[in-house]
Amino acid sequence: MQTLTLEQLRATTAAGGVTGVTLKAQGGAFYVAVTTRAGEAVLVLTRSKEPRGFADPRKAMELLRGVGIAAGAFDITQWNPKQGSLRPSRPDAARAMKHAHSTRKQQGTV
Repeated sequence: MQTLTLEQLRATTAAGGVTGVTLKAQGGAFYVAVTTRAGEAVLVLTRSKEPRGFADPRKAMELLRGVGIAAGAFDITQWNPKQGSLRPSRPDAARAMKHAHSTRKQQGTV
């Protein structure tokens, strides 16, 4: 199976090379499978070339719409919403952001 970065997907779509798109769920994540004139491909991250996963299918649809793809299919046979998010929670970052916000609020800069 081939891989496509976001920029390659944009170029392939603009050139008329995309013949179909399927939003496929696996566990708690959604992945974009693309059918092109050259065969099957999956949307990947630019740097790591790993499949680009979306915790929220709406974000994947927004990305596809932004690229110029307005129709497609979905496959949720392997979806498990209880599996959880792609990213681990960051309680330390959440605390830091709350502290920074409350400090700015007290100083009147918010």
